[in-house]
Amino acid sequence: MCRFLILLIILVFKLGLSFSQENNQEDSIILDGIDIDREGQRCIDTRRLRDTHIVDSSSILFYMYGGSIYRNFLGRECFGLDRYDSFSYEVSFYRLCNLDSITVLEGFGRDIWSGTRCSLGLFYQISESDAEFLRTGERSSIMEEPESVNFLEESED
Repeated sequence: MCRFLILLIILVFKLGLSFSQENNQEDSIILDGIDIDREGQRCIDTRRLRDTHIVDSSSILFYMYGGSIYRNFLGRECFGLDRYDSFSYEVSFYRLCNLDSITVLEGFGRDIWSGTRCSLGLFYQISESDAEFLRTGERSSIMEEPESVNFLEESED
């Protein structure tokens, strides 16, 4: 019985280690090519919030008065966020924090209703050039398939 318990503990430990390594790989893929503050902030002051920009269905840029820009990676993909391009939030004491929820505003024109609710993650400060890179979508042009090049030259006989 003791031997079984030890094997079970080892198995659980290995599964946990494997899971954390997968998450670290995903984080490095998401953050690849963008210089961000790796610590992140739990909250931002909404009185300093100037504008927002939805990057995709799982991240939002928050532009602050004074020039700071924060990128927030949502806890999961937020259905409809990039399609409807608008959201609402409620705050306490002028602070928007990780684990607070945003609500996708769905609809068109005067017909607007509440959609999916999604949790915010930490707020990571990024540079203005990185924010512009995310806004303009230049990443797609960088990631285009490269033109094929033939390195083998045929010799003339």
